[in-house]
Amino acid sequence: MCGICGVVEAPERLVDIHGLKAMCDSLAHRGPDDEGRYTDGPVGLGQRRLSIIDLASGRQPIGNETGDVWVTYNGEIYNFMELRDDLLHRGHVFTTHTDSEVLVHGYEEWGAELVARLRGMFAFAIYDQKRRRVFLARDRFGIKPLFVAEHKGRFSFASEPKALIAYDRSLADELDPDALALAFTFPYIPAPRSAFKHIRKCPPGHAMIWADGHLRRWRYWDPAATEIRPISEADALARLDAELSDAVKAHLVSDVPLGAFLSGGVDSSAVVAMMARHAGRRVKTFSIAFGHARFNEAPYARQVAEHLGTEHHELTVEAKAAGLVETLADHFDEPFFDSSAIPTYLVSKLAREHVTVILTGDGGDELFGGYTHYLKYMGVQAAGRLPAAPRRLLASALHSAPPASRRASLGRLLTRSLLPFPERYWRAIGWPEEVRRLILKPELLESRAADDAFAGLTFRHRGGLRDAWLFDAGSLLPDDFLTKVDRMSMAHALETRVPLLDHRLAEFAASLPVKLKIRGLTTKYLLKKLTARLVPPQAVYRPKQGFAIPLASWLKNDLREQLHDTLLNPNAAYRAYLDPAGVRTVIERQERGEANWHEVLWSLLFFETWLKRLPQRRDNEEAR
Repeated sequence: MCGICGVVEAPERLVDIHGLKAMCDSLAHRGPDDEGRYTDGPVGLGQRRLSIIDLASGRQPIGNETGDVWVTYNGEIYNFMELRDDLLHRGHVFTTHTDSEVLVHGYEEWGAELVARLRGMFAFAIYDQKRRRVFLARDRFGIKPLFVAEHKGRFSFASEPKALIAYDRSLADELDPDALALAFTFPYIPAPRSAFKHIRKCPPGHAMIWADGHLRRWRYWDPAATEIRPISEADALARLDAELSDAVKAHLVSDVPLGAFLSGGVDSSAVVAMMARHAGRRVKTFSIAFGHARFNEAPYARQVAEHLGTEHHELTVEAKAAGLVETLADHFDEPFFDSSAIPTYLVSKLAREHVTVILTGDGGDELFGGYTHYLKYMGVQAAGRLPAAPRRLLASALHSAPPASRRASLGRLLTRSLLPFPERYWRAIGWPEEVRRLILKPELLESRAADDAFAGLTFRHRGGLRDAWLFDAGSLLPDDFLTKVDRMSMAHALETRVPLLDHRLAEFAASLPVKLKIRGLTTKYLLKKLTARLVPPQAVYRPKQGFAIPLASWLKNDLREQLHDTLLNPNAAYRAYLDPAGVRTVIERQERGEANWHEVLWSLLFFETWLKRLPQRRDNEEAR
């Protein structure tokens, strides 16, 4: 696990070696063990290394034996030994036992087709000196980040935007209003946009080539390509056990200590149970506790840990943790409003005191039908089978009902059912339209960026539940949940691995009929059935809590003064984009108990903090 960066200047310019060093320095938190740089005229590659495999000789960037192919790489290739043996058989010469060197020789042998052979998580850039081009790729689900910039005739790439800005300060000068509008539609900015006008994200499952001053991008893997296949429940259960077991076993390869996040939920429990099956030693597990019983899953985590015999560590999170907002803003580099980043940061800090690698349960909800909003969306689908005219009339009649009433909920459901997919889906899981109209200035409110954000996603099922899954797998998962885990874990130089997103397991999950994922009101039906064989069933068959925090209580009590001082300040930076009267209305309605908008208030607090720290960030990068 590392931080990568690089620059390709126009042919008549040399790469700025001091700028390349600044890029590496800005990523030191991702890789504290080593730093490497390579330059060749207008081209420069950089890397900060967190040593996981082949601790002694795995320095990057690494080249081939003739020095004309070089790679800088972040991630883990779990089948690298198989690929290495194949490449040795084909005559390639290796000087290390790292997975990174497999990328160099794999590119020599297979070119861009290399990426289809990789099993793992990765973001890498390969410089082909002979062809004067750079080949870049990001893993299938976007577990590892990859940002690129085309500006002033220069192409640059990095694991985080701060590294791009470290080389070219002007990249931070222009924000992208459409991207900011997206942040206030979802709690994140979907790929390929970023908060900065000239910086873009490489979408998951995509590769790129920069050559002759032009960037070409294409999709090499599409989850929509997997067709649903009939299978009996018994066969599906046996296959799931085998695929999950194999995926977790592959993810245990490491030369440093590893453990797992354990919430006590289905996904993390299944992963830890499989770790206990294969690890050959006592597994270390880590969880978060809260004083509020409604948010506290710690008792279930303890129950699973005791059943599996893990060495369990637990941290209780208090309201003062929300004071991390400046730290979070600096690590995300753009508006990112998912408040569960707070406990993720803290549990990562706890884990790093004991291990260097962590396995997580991310991906289970998307692959196996775990979200309760899938049940709500099925209600929208059912409403959509009624004639449009009476739906429209009834929705209009219910519009004046109190917002928290059942009549209002029915009205919103009917209104969403009239929208085209994917709009009706993202409106169901995104910001309330009422809030957006209250706080957004016209230029953000009228943005159509949300329509463009999903143009690259493949929907083939007329807005059915499978399309909802494709939406989540292509946007919500990589741009929210995986981004959160990557930034918060790498803030502590902790590598996170996601065995449920092993592409072989994921393709099997994608092929399962809906009835094996959602049955009646039971979500994640098949995965729960398997997990209940591995851990106490009462930890499996219980109401879903999610990784939430007692934010409403914190904002009402401990953070109230900070919230008011920040958001009601007449000099607040957000006033360039948001209506201060609308922001005040949101605060007042929340405090009077007329709305449940605590996540909105956290988002506004984060946004203002991020905007205020932008000038400081630019000054810090220039000072390096």
